[in-house]
Amino acid sequence: MRRAGVLLFAMLSLGSASCMRVLFPDYECDDECFPGATQCIGNSTQFCILEPFFGCLVWVEDENCDGRAATCVEAECVCPVGTVPCPPHRVCTFLDSDPLNCGACSLACSGACADGQCVP
Repeated sequence: MRRAGVLLFAMLSLGSASCMRVLFPDYECDDECFPGATQCIGNSTQFCILEPFFGCLVWVEDENCDGRAATCVEAECVCPVGTVPCPPHRVCTFLDSDPLNCGACSLACSGACADGQCVP
């Protein structure tokens, strides 16, 4: 097992020009990224991995920021100004008016929320 880890480390340390093509030695990889690199594509975060089947370096989607009402900035989903990410799905919300997160995340009101306070 240790030999496999050393081999993988040696391959990764050679940079993105090297591909491990054990199953398909004639397959041409694009190697468009460096392992561990991150980026935004559209409004989604992506990270670079060594794809195990062909042994190529590829981008994979990590998180779609649209579902959180956020924007992808430098490979991170960032909430708009005045909002905070609340659990469980880190959706961006206004704590001063959201009845499910009134004044603080997960503090739900039975009625409405105004200025971060529950109102009947």
